[in-house]
Amino acid sequence: MHRQDWLKACGIDLNAVEAALLEHDFVEACAVMARETEDGNTALVVYVVPSGPFAPGQLRDHLRAVLNEAMLPSTFVAVSALPLGPSGTVDEQALGRLVVIDDLLVRRWEEHLRSLPDVEDAVVVSEERDLRLPPLHLDDLLPERVQAPATVAEPGSGAGWSDASRQDSWFAALALADGGPLAVPTDAPTTLTEALLLTATVHADKGITYVRADSSETFQSYATLLERARSILAGLQERGLRPGDRAILHIDMLEDHYSAFWACVLGGIAPVTVSVAPSYTERNGGVEKLFNAWELLDHPPILTSCHLIGSLAELARLLPMDDLTILPVEELKDSLPTDHIYPSQPGDLVFLQLTSGSTGVAKCIQQTHRSIITHIHASRQFNGYTPDDITLNWLPVDHVVPILTFHLKDVYLGCRQTHVKTDLVLADPLKWLDLLEAHSVTHTWSPNFGFKLVADHLATAADRHWDLSQMRFFMNAGEQVTLPVVRDFLDRVAPFDVPQQAMQPAFGMAETCTCITYQNHFDVRTSARRVLKSSLEGRLQEADGDDSTTTIFLDLGPPIPGVQIRIVNHNDELVPEGVIGRLQIKGAVVTPGYLDNDTANKEGFVGQGWFNSGDLGFILDGHLTLTGREKETLVVRGANFYCYEIEDVVNAIDGVEPTFVGTCAVADPTAGTEGFAVFFVPKAEAAKDVFELVRTIRTQVAACFGVSPTYVVPLAIEDFPKTTSGKIQRGQLKQALEAGRFRDTIKATDITLENANTLPDW
Repeated sequence: MHRQDWLKACGIDLNAVEAALLEHDFVEACAVMARETEDGNTALVVYVVPSGPFAPGQLRDHLRAVLNEAMLPSTFVAVSALPLGPSGTVDEQALGRLVVIDDLLVRRWEEHLRSLPDVEDAVVVSEERDLRLPPLHLDDLLPERVQAPATVAEPGSGAGWSDASRQDSWFAALALADGGPLAVPTDAPTTLTEALLLTATVHADKGITYVRADSSETFQSYATLLERARSILAGLQERGLRPGDRAILHIDMLEDHYSAFWACVLGGIAPVTVSVAPSYTERNGGVEKLFNAWELLDHPPILTSCHLIGSLAELARLLPMDDLTILPVEELKDSLPTDHIYPSQPGDLVFLQLTSGSTGVAKCIQQTHRSIITHIHASRQFNGYTPDDITLNWLPVDHVVPILTFHLKDVYLGCRQTHVKTDLVLADPLKWLDLLEAHSVTHTWSPNFGFKLVADHLATAADRHWDLSQMRFFMNAGEQVTLPVVRDFLDRVAPFDVPQQAMQPAFGMAETCTCITYQNHFDVRTSARRVLKSSLEGRLQEADGDDSTTTIFLDLGPPIPGVQIRIVNHNDELVPEGVIGRLQIKGAVVTPGYLDNDTANKEGFVGQGWFNSGDLGFILDGHLTLTGREKETLVVRGANFYCYEIEDVVNAIDGVEPTFVGTCAVADPTAGTEGFAVFFVPKAEAAKDVFELVRTIRTQVAACFGVSPTYVVPLAIEDFPKTTSGKIQRGQLKQALEAGRFRDTIKATDITLENANTLPDW
């Protein structure tokens, strides 16, 4: 009987059998076939790619519970992978050539053996044997991967300099750099309200191009932006909002977001942007940040997109948000434009910025018209910005750079600007280059990780080409700038007419209206500061080569006009140039303070106008170089996380010994950016399942914070460093990791979990 006829006669649906098998936890893939048996009959055979233990009995029991008896396969065959034909479908002919070891074959072998001379009797036993070799670790295959993470140095003690020939040139001055006087045109707008009104008239044909996640584009002129903002403001005023009020912007359409932002500015209402959460049915990082901002600002209304209203309304079931006010932006913009625009003053608040990426109770930074406009003039003077510039941003709008450097500055100066949905570039990093070319962009930006994404994708796109000759600057800011990533990116884009000088490493923070230093003459050779690791705690010694004794930092340039920077010790005393210490900043660009946070203000403002950035670095020839952070915070892909926040999540996981969890920053060589390590002590009863506990920690941390640890390291309780008072000594954990003490543990974990750091031993 033909196989199809046999299947039809028996009432067997192969697709139903395969679907039932795929529901089993230990089946990664499968194929079901009707094939001829040793006795010439037809039987149902299943070829299984197991993802766990291969147990035919369990698979048969699983199918028996969901299928009728006639559809149960007679034989299960384990394979490492299903062979595919040219069309991508399963190659049944290849599977048919595999020998099926079933009862019939066993009986035939027994009969054959018994027929042999001198064989009185024979029994053949068939059993499964797992001959799969354990995976190989990438560190063993690629020895160059094994490298010590970048050192985050502590403030130096000012110890002696061993190379007298370098002392005069590196230490002729104290670590104080002044950007010089700021030149502001006398007729320049003194508030952003004035700026939008002027730009909407003088540059009425210019504006913003929005690129959605599906790559579709829409254009909004500055005149239309003003008109739409006035309509939304009218809707806000109709609902009782007045100058001095606050509002949360929780909008997923870029055009609606910027229109609502300007509506608040025109009305004297201070907006704060909180990004859309991945889900509202359970507590996650996005929901927690929204709730904490709402609490911090005393329950302001939330301006949101219509399709999010139902989800937001359900938050009252998760969190104490019974008096939540939700305003759909689509309805607000249907109002007639208002002429009641608040006459802002230079010292008035424009918007509030939450500390980047924090999922706890964030600090809230106040941004005024004066500080923002001062920064615009200073960066214009330093970088030569003109109304002819065309900018592009693809980073989320809850980050300060997109709203301030790549929007407010452009509105003020009358530049064309393009804003792209972040998901579009993350899904296809080369789309960034497509858009730069298509829109003739001159200025764009990303934290270091974005340049790593592009370089990696260009490595497999040798046939692609772009004309990027119009690009003036790729600003690299928001996290530590690293030489390997920058060098690789520049090498990859050099064929597209991008010179080295187009890379623009910079330093800034939301508290200073974004970047206050820029390196505008970047060169891979001269912009790298190579220093001996042995000199990090004193006066830095210049190194000649790139080896394990050397640490490389990048020159981030001098300060912009109107800004001073200095490096001090723990007593806020100036140190010499070339000595690592605390970075402090002074100038009109500095925030007037954190909202309702006396503790943070006392820590940040140290007197005489100086603001303590919390970063460590050194000044050399008037240029800034960063070496790390003083406080125990992490910066991953431009977002800040507190160590204790991550530790709290891990501490709450079953199987983890409470209070024995530590987190520290590390270099992530595979991502080309900074990552973090999680150290933990498993409870005694969880020790036998420690690798599964590692997997759970990774999953939980990624779910709560949106980032995954670079390393998760289990430790014995006696190896976990604490002070006598119980304080976790994170510095010791970091030093031990850098010294390679946990390398064997990390490799064993990777191999057991067969994660991205391993390859199958083919």
